[in-house]
Amino acid sequence: MRDFDVAESTKFPSGVEVSPRNSLSATSFRFVHDKIQEAVLSLESEKELLLLKHQVGATLLKELSDEEVEQMIFVVANLVNCGSGNHTLAAELNLRAAVKAKSVAAYSNVIGFVKKGINNLPKKEMWSSHFELSLHLHSLGAYAEHALGNSKEAMRYCKAVLKQDKATPLQKCEVFKVQIEILTNEKSLPDALDMSLKYLELLGCEFPKRKVLRKRQAGPYMQETRSKYTPSLKDVKTMKMMSDPVTLQVVQLIDKLGTAAFLAEDLDLYILVRCRFIRLVYKYGLTNDTGAAFGSFANVLMHTYGYFDAAVELAELGLVIQDMLPSEFYKARTVMTVHSHVLSWVNPLQSTLRLLMEGYESGMRVGNTISGMVCVVGYLYAAFASGMVLPMLEEDCRIYLAQMKRFNIQLSLDFAQPVGQLVENLRGRSKNTVVLTGDVFDEQVAMSSGKTHLLGMVPRFKCYICVYFREFETGANLVQDVGGYGFLKNHFRGVGYGCDYFPFGLCSFVMARRTNKNKYKHEANLIRAELQHLVKNKCINFIHMLSILDGEYFAMIGKPKLARESYERAVIEAVRAGYLQNAGVASSRLSDFFLEHGDPSEAKYRWEQSIKYYQDW
Repeated sequence: MRDFDVAESTKFPSGVEVSPRNSLSATSFRFVHDKIQEAVLSLESEKELLLLKHQVGATLLKELSDEEVEQMIFVVANLVNCGSGNHTLAAELNLRAAVKAKSVAAYSNVIGFVKKGINNLPKKEMWSSHFELSLHLHSLGAYAEHALGNSKEAMRYCKAVLKQDKATPLQKCEVFKVQIEILTNEKSLPDALDMSLKYLELLGCEFPKRKVLRKRQAGPYMQETRSKYTPSLKDVKTMKMMSDPVTLQVVQLIDKLGTAAFLAEDLDLYILVRCRFIRLVYKYGLTNDTGAAFGSFANVLMHTYGYFDAAVELAELGLVIQDMLPSEFYKARTVMTVHSHVLSWVNPLQSTLRLLMEGYESGMRVGNTISGMVCVVGYLYAAFASGMVLPMLEEDCRIYLAQMKRFNIQLSLDFAQPVGQLVENLRGRSKNTVVLTGDVFDEQVAMSSGKTHLLGMVPRFKCYICVYFREFETGANLVQDVGGYGFLKNHFRGVGYGCDYFPFGLCSFVMARRTNKNKYKHEANLIRAELQHLVKNKCINFIHMLSILDGEYFAMIGKPKLARESYERAVIEAVRAGYLQNAGVASSRLSDFFLEHGDPSEAKYRWEQSIKYYQDW
């Protein structure tokens, strides 16, 4: 029983007195019509009605069992909240309601219950007299405000917890994670990295602080993790869920650190972090984000060390683990890391679209909006790269960019807006076709922002524009300016589905043929060799791209027969794989080839075919 200050009986508006104990345990009542209920309630003033609701809620809380209260926790809490006053039990009730609301991703409700709970505690003695209760309420408030994109409010809750000297590092972990995610989302990556490393050290988990030590340790640490600490499917099926509270918080903080390291392009730290996560899972058991962690480790194996078969096997194991887990909260992240970064490289890219949208729907359904929007970013990239018709892609960009703005997920916006502007340019809605500036995105503002990820993304999409608008010299010089092949290898390994190699390589080849300069030849040959490596490792999406670059290569070294065969093969391969835009590129380059070799009739036919492919796109 709960000691609420309520009379033993409650007087209802009708004047009928009902014993709470009898009414709740043996009898139930209902109004025979909504209008009767409205009429009865209208007999009371607003003040009296609020008091009545509070009394009803207090009676329910007093007379119902814990199980019964839990079943109708939102009703009871909302009724009790109609009253006022500093009351510990009301604060505890609101905490229970907030926890329940969080479990169903009702974050606006979480915030409402948190505020009511805090208001029910004495302001001056809140932390001294009700420390645990205050800690939980503020931690939930930080989490919910962050989930809704309200960073300032989330940080206010975080600061309230962090300044409590009485709180241990373990007790502060929930706000640690929120704080790190906010810094990561809002481009403060150095701060996010430093804070993650600092908090992990407080929990007894350390990483090398000096970059030279990270570089020295990354390779051997990965090899040892792969050979000794990577579980098999048989091992996974016998694993229990991780239960130690400290280790659980450590792996969650490690995961945040991994995301920040990836975006900051600190490859060696990223490798160490992903390996440490796998080792902790092997030693202590599964966590709800183990599936995503396996996808991230598979990304390292494939794109840093070239272990394609091992990466595919590990990524597929990540999907199996995700299906085994009790929580769906991290499914969106698992889908993104596994499909976008690994399996899409060896499966038809178009097949990834549906899977990424399923990840998006899962994230939005369980309230993991950040991971849901990351799936959308992957979807938009894949849709563009795989040749989705531009009107449909334009509509998708409009819808999903608006969602990202509504949820204030700036990091996803940073990645998605260049795609939206690229589509705008291709649809003829930009004043300068080869500049990513318009209604959706401003290239100059992005490049002067200092955001590492934008410095990596803008040149990629500009090079696509240069290919489709045949501004090959501009594209080739851009490739030189950013560092060419090395730039693509070092920026966001696994992101972009590898399709960015193609425009970099094509622009370089065209200018190598026009100028015979070694700087263009060098980059062109490096990228062609990379595509050969990818095709050899069963990356089927690159077959037609390699054929186009083969045509350029053979034309450059004076083998016209092989060049023509390569171009013609590329057109067929691109059409059959659904890459209409690249079929248009291959046809236009074949048209140029025929003009160079004195066949204007065939050149005209190929040019007309190119226009048709672009129009269909």
